[in-house]
Amino acid sequence: MEHKSKIILLISVFLIGSVQAREASECLKIQDNKARLACYDRALGFKGSLPERPQVVEQTKSISPVVLDSKQQPAEAPDSPVLIRAQEAYDQVVADSITMLVTKVNKTKRQGVYFTTNTGRTFKKVTDRNIAFRVDDQVELQPGVLRSIFLVNQDGLRIKVKEIK
Repeated sequence: MEHKSKIILLISVFLIGSVQAREASECLKIQDNKARLACYDRALGFKGSLPERPQVVEQTKSISPVVLDSKQQPAEAPDSPVLIRAQEAYDQVVADSITMLVTKVNKTKRQGVYFTTNTGRTFKKVTDRNIAFRVDDQVELQPGVLRSIFLVNQDGLRIKVKEIK
């Protein structure tokens, strides 16, 4: 007896859901937005009222251009720590995006390989692959995973490096 009541309850919930879905699918055919919304409200049993939307009054404000004369200071002083760090970050992005030329390749007694570029930057090879760049190779920096960097030459050869400061 107990199982019969659960089965009847499940069947009735299924039927009610399918009837509501059929009624809601009929609302898709309505083109008018307000009428379609009212149809969905009826189909899904919405009985409340929506709060009134405040009316938006569009105001136009004329903006006059700001002209700085030589006596006025910008918002941030040129020597502020924020501007200094921002300029350093910008300079680093620009430096990483240019194509460099390998001017010197140094090999140490412990098989370390160092590449010096025409921009004055020096990179240490940190991979154990048996490849190296030659003098006059054009290289670019490419970012890798977990802050690793690669030098890539004009032929597409990639070497994982670490910049020596």
